Amino acid sequence: MDMRGLAATVTSCIGGKDEKFAVQVRPAAPESVYFVYKTMGEFDALWGALETLACDVKRCSAQTTKTPSLLAKWLASVVDHYAFRQIIRDLRAQEKETMSTLNVLLQFLVTRVSALFRERRLLPCTVGRQLVTLVRDFLQQPTSKTEPVVKTTPPSTKDGRKRSFEEMRPEDGEEQRSSLFPTRNSSERALKTQKLCGMREWAIPPVGKLGMVAPVASRRRVFAEVEF
Repeated sequence: MDMRGLAATVTSCIGGKDEKFAVQVRPAAPESVYFVYKTMGEFDALWGALETLACDVKRCSAQTTKTPSLLAKWLASVVDHYAFRQIIRDLRAQEKETMSTLNVLLQFLVTRVSALFRERRLLPCTVGRQLVTLVRDFLQQPTSKTEPVVKTTPPSTKDGRKRSFEEMRPEDGEEQRSSLFPTRNSSERALKTQKLCGMREWAIPPVGKLGMVAPVASRRRVFAEVEF
């Protein structure tokens, strides 16, 4: 990733158990836009790396008589005078947003690193190379992981070969339909028909047709007079 003309901005905060901040990165070459998502812990680790780099600068300047570079002095001064962690703690205690503070940290780092490529004399120094590597790794676009697509094959014949339309027989379809929708045989169907027909004498005729029903013949008792 070319750091010359690079721009990065914290655009939004995604809530949840571990809040994440969306960082919009705009490289100048090739011209594109992408997003990286960083947690507060990752921003804190970035500040910790800057503190470690500043401590190395102070230790090297104390051990040797060589004068540190302007970039090394600038970095040590920033770490000494900018209380990043204390500001974040105060904002959280007051329940205020922290995105603006993260944006300030990111802006001056990206601006400083982008300027290193214009100032050729500062880039070869050790602190400059370490700072560029630190910011580049923080804003590096994550590589997308592609998962292989598993294709499911349709059922084939016994020998492992797929059947064509010419090889499919009508009786195969009938067999498949009969297995899916079982039907009763003719004897069961006839028995069911007889049972349905036997229920006719239990049917109640409609009210309007009750008078038209023929009377049922009944037995008559005949009384004859017998003289004894």
